[in-house]
Amino acid sequence: MKSVIRIVLAFSITVLGIVSGQAQTVTEEFNVLKTLEARINIAVSEFTIHFNLPVNYLGHSPTKEGKHIIIRVAPIGRNPRDVTGFTSSTALNNPMSFGGREVLSWTATKELPLTEVEYEGTNIGGPIIEVSFTRSVKYKVVPSKDLRSLTILVENEKQAKSTSKHNYLLNLSTSGKPFDVTSLDTGKFPENYVFFPTHSVVDNKSVNHLKVGFFKTPRDIREALKKLKPYYPDAKVMLSTDEDIKVAKQYQRDQKLIAKTTPLKTPAPGKESPAIASNSRDIMEKAKFTLLEGNYDKAIEQYTVVIQKDPNGQYAQEAQEYLGLTRQRNNQVAHAIAEYKKYLQKYPQGEGATRVKQRLNSLLTASHDPRGKLPGTTTEDKKSPWRLYGNVYGNIRYDNSKTVIKATNTKIKNQTTTYVTSLNATARKRTEKSETKIRFTGIYRDADDGTNRNNRSGRVNYFYVDHKDKVRNYGYRIGRQAKSSGGVLGRFDGISVDYKISSRYKVNFVSGYPVNFTKFGQIETNRYFYGVNTDISTKNKYLTFNVFAINQVIDGISDRESIGGEVRYMNPKHSLFALVDYDHSYQELNTVFVSNNWRFKNKAVVNVTYDYRRSPVLTTSNALQGQTEGSIKELLRRLSESQIRQLARDRTATYKSVSVGGTYPLAHDLYLNGNVTVAELEGTVASGNVAAVPDSSQEYFYSLQLIKNSWLKAGDVSIFGIQFADATTYQRTSYSYGIRYPLTPRIRIRPKFEYDVQDINDGTEVTTYRPSLRVDYRASNRWRWELESGYSYAEIRNSASDSDQTDYFISMGFIYDF
Repeated sequence: MKSVIRIVLAFSITVLGIVSGQAQTVTEEFNVLKTLEARINIAVSEFTIHFNLPVNYLGHSPTKEGKHIIIRVAPIGRNPRDVTGFTSSTALNNPMSFGGREVLSWTATKELPLTEVEYEGTNIGGPIIEVSFTRSVKYKVVPSKDLRSLTILVENEKQAKSTSKHNYLLNLSTSGKPFDVTSLDTGKFPENYVFFPTHSVVDNKSVNHLKVGFFKTPRDIREALKKLKPYYPDAKVMLSTDEDIKVAKQYQRDQKLIAKTTPLKTPAPGKESPAIASNSRDIMEKAKFTLLEGNYDKAIEQYTVVIQKDPNGQYAQEAQEYLGLTRQRNNQVAHAIAEYKKYLQKYPQGEGATRVKQRLNSLLTASHDPRGKLPGTTTEDKKSPWRLYGNVYGNIRYDNSKTVIKATNTKIKNQTTTYVTSLNATARKRTEKSETKIRFTGIYRDADDGTNRNNRSGRVNYFYVDHKDKVRNYGYRIGRQAKSSGGVLGRFDGISVDYKISSRYKVNFVSGYPVNFTKFGQIETNRYFYGVNTDISTKNKYLTFNVFAINQVIDGISDRESIGGEVRYMNPKHSLFALVDYDHSYQELNTVFVSNNWRFKNKAVVNVTYDYRRSPVLTTSNALQGQTEGSIKELLRRLSESQIRQLARDRTATYKSVSVGGTYPLAHDLYLNGNVTVAELEGTVASGNVAAVPDSSQEYFYSLQLIKNSWLKAGDVSIFGIQFADATTYQRTSYSYGIRYPLTPRIRIRPKFEYDVQDINDGTEVTTYRPSLRVDYRASNRWRWELESGYSYAEIRNSASDSDQTDYFISMGFIYDF
């Protein structure tokens, strides 16, 4: 109950704060990182980085082990020129903006010592993602087939070094009914695999587990998963406990004891008649095989008959022990306890007294807490099925800029103080049959530039309920969400539903209202879309497809009618991702994107990318650019639908590019990355009182990046970068060096220096120097602080007038994980 209250309060307070700031325009930012999800296991934990758009994975370093992972990526955006940082119309880019860095934080645990995932998009030489841990770990990076996520497997180092032979086991299945291990076909598995059942009581309900053990290393457990997953798809890795080992050994002893065929002794004279003894012996033999077959009810009858026929006979003691064992196997816990107590009362010094005491103690321990405890659960799990996690971020930043025009000695000064707060919260309920999540992400910003203008703004990025039914193979998500697949172009308010028809086909339906943050945070109900897409797997495990159809309407007329699909091929040595988006209404291609990657044994990577797209995406809404009307409905009062559609065509440019890049390992801790891109923009025509955008010439972009691990100190990361741009309106050469240096296990400094020279076609020359320093302090697993300061000095020289521009900033922020 407390968890639910915390969720409601956190969501309510933040929603009120965000809504109060939505009276001002907020521009949509380019975000690459979306969410971070993890599955904690004892042997190998995994976490997945989800992206807001396809992101091409180019390689990483170090390759297998380290405290920090540098992952080289190439985002595939709708406006690629902005992603690369080279925009022809911009002479001076400001790399100190908030949008240049994105962080997803995490609370470290023993199994998964992850602290944060950071994306740096303005890095000279190409964007990178840095993954940080509290200690050095062994890992494996696995890109997804659709390029929209990246999974990292982390090995539990402490358990891997253990010398015990019983570190791990697999929970193959869980049921309310007992498992008959003797009926399993175990011959197809290695002889050292021990299959055994366990039993517990949770919420007064009987819970049975079928387990197999025992495995020493994560490698052993991975091999076991490969063999057993086809037969037990829900198999989960668990850390074996002393109780598991004891139960398994006892089960083995019981099976051997039951199957043992020792000669039956002739009863002593006067103790039992030959007829009764013979009959009891026959019944005991039958009961033994009945028990082995798993027919517990029948075995209970047979053992009871033996005891009732002659309570003091030769076979009564053995029958009493097996009667308790059979009732235990049959989940009759109370009856089993009673039978074991009868045995110990009547035969305290009996041959099986030790075994019976052990079984009785295990049953009494399991029954002591009626709520019980499933392996892998915690005290919090028992209190509430909901788990609340996320983070709160706060930052204050001061910017000061001064421009001096030398000809007139004119000085232009600007000062701005910006406050940013955000909340990212997820409430999750996970059971064996389903998983439900409620997610909220919102940001509030207040910028004070010394004027009386109201610069407060806020927005809700995500607010949805997500549910997945693992049994019925369907899921849905309702609320504000974002997608970059199935023809959906980004964030929207609506619903998405998926249903897995079979192991090869999954159908997805989506419908909603696109989110436009420039419309004062309101939901635009005049523009909506609906669509369907299907994920298709093939017999080739590396090859999958997606086909989609989507229709978007604005003010009663067609805004976009797209059909298309994706081809995904993910072989360990070669991967391919292709996307086609064709607008049936306009009968024009919106997007054709093809990315090829080749990976070699020496860890070298070569990638070739072709990108053709309309910029912005061709929609009827594009016609509003440069018009006085604020909606298509108003524009229809002045122009016909065909005229509006022509205006939309006129406002939409075409972008084309080809990129060739690669990564080469010069040493195990030294990587060289390079990229060459050729791009051009087909401009727009003049119409509707809007001037034409001229075509660009072919533009060339070259970059080199050198990444060195543990250069000055173990755990540091140095990045050297050089970039050259030969664009239509300018030529620019940029150099950079940065290092992530660990002063202490909790303090890390990041000095960085950038220098670039830019020649603009109008004769202007710009030389810029940018030093900066950032300090990260991890106070605890939940609290992190950061302090950053930077300075920029630009000399601007042209024939008309020279000027100098200086900028500096200082910022301080925190992240609190909960």
